[in-house]
Amino acid sequence: MPQPPFPSELLADLHADNLAPELREQLWPKVSTDPDALHYLSQLDEVNLHLRALATDDPVMHPMPDDVADRMFRFIADLDLDTGDETTDVPSSPEDGPTERLSTLLAAQEDGPTERLSTPLAATEDGPTDRLGTLLPAQEDGPTERLTASSVPAQPPVAAPVSLAQYRSRRRMGWLAAAAATVAVLASAGAVVSTLDTTDGTPTAAPIIEPDPGGDELTTAAALSALGKREVSGPLGDEGALARCVQANGVDRAVLGASNITYRGADAVLVLVIGPKPPTITALVVGAGCTTGAPEQLALRDIG
Repeated sequence: MPQPPFPSELLADLHADNLAPELREQLWPKVSTDPDALHYLSQLDEVNLHLRALATDDPVMHPMPDDVADRMFRFIADLDLDTGDETTDVPSSPEDGPTERLSTLLAAQEDGPTERLSTPLAATEDGPTDRLGTLLPAQEDGPTERLTASSVPAQPPVAAPVSLAQYRSRRRMGWLAAAAATVAVLASAGAVVSTLDTTDGTPTAAPIIEPDPGGDELTTAAALSALGKREVSGPLGDEGALARCVQANGVDRAVLGASNITYRGADAVLVLVIGPKPPTITALVVGAGCTTGAPEQLALRDIG
């Protein structure tokens, strides 16, 4: 049985109700006596409240660039074709920008990531202390009543089975939401910088940043240019070979895009994968001969 200090991953699973019932019942009494664990759970509650507030907020002032959005939607369409799933029919009009199309697509799903995250919680306003109170017996009960209440756990409701197509669809929407959130964060950061700029003169539109394929460092603009692409020549042009290359570098997450680049004067391949914690994206640069046992890692960084 884990003891304090508890790993953040374990506390996150406990908070999201992703642990087995018997393990959860054994953990709660220990977590309830650890101030650091309770503080971490309280922060997770604040994240949930913030996400729910964002769901009702006005659209972002700076919409997603059209080229990035188009690559995203093409990437999702390719996934649908690869798995044979039926795509969600999303009506759009010429006036709709990428942000509106993304909002419509997310709304078309039965369960979005925010709803799935908040469903296991006892209540939307409950913090960890409130949920802990519902699991532990009331202090006014005598020892016999508390023993009886703790020895007979309530049977959890049986969830309806989820089809494979629905599961894949939800995973794809999670990837899309994570990538969209990263782009939104980067766009917001750019807006803050432009707001704080006190340079005199007439403001002009910022130029589109084109990545320098021959640069010595991997910039954010260069990394995001591969989002949704599959433009790799050579051995890594094969999906299986690309997956083995990513795993050889110690990364076991879904690929979001890949393209050929020139890195520090040599041919290389840029691969984007889902980051370790949403909404981040991990950018991996490898040599053209990357494979199992020969990772040929040139650069690795998280974006977002």
